[in-house]
Amino acid sequence: MHRRAVRRLLAGAVLIGTVGIVPAVTASPASAATCSGYGCDGTDPAVTGCSANANDTSVGYVTNSAGQDLAKIQLRWSLTCHTNWGKITKTAQGSYIAVYAYRPSPYATTSTYGGYSSSYYGDQLYGDNLTVCVVGYATDATNPQSPMYSYTLCG
Repeated sequence: MHRRAVRRLLAGAVLIGTVGIVPAVTASPASAATCSGYGCDGTDPAVTGCSANANDTSVGYVTNSAGQDLAKIQLRWSLTCHTNWGKITKTAQGSYIAVYAYRPSPYATTSTYGGYSSSYYGDQLYGDNLTVCVVGYATDATNPQSPMYSYTLCG
């Protein structure tokens, strides 16, 4: 699911000495972000290179009415791109899960990603000195008539 394009830039220099010609080769950083600022809005953090040095700023749980955890929701932050996105991982109790992000001002929202797999992450929104929220949804695997439960994290 996460695909990272690896690029190498090779610079060659020709050194002429008494022994002959020797090429010198240097490599650039393997992953550089391909977006910046509001240009990152609605893009995939893995594809753009923004997820390379990300961490969690907040973690919470979508719970059912009995207080049982259905899914773990994470608000992710990119140190490189200054963006946020959500990641959701279901627990043994969870069934359907989904996640999306929104920024109240200036307003923006991402698509919702979800289904019955174990984990999903959403698109990112620029969040440097801005509030960005992620919303996680889950249904209860033990209840075929389960309502959709939700949990929101903001940072």
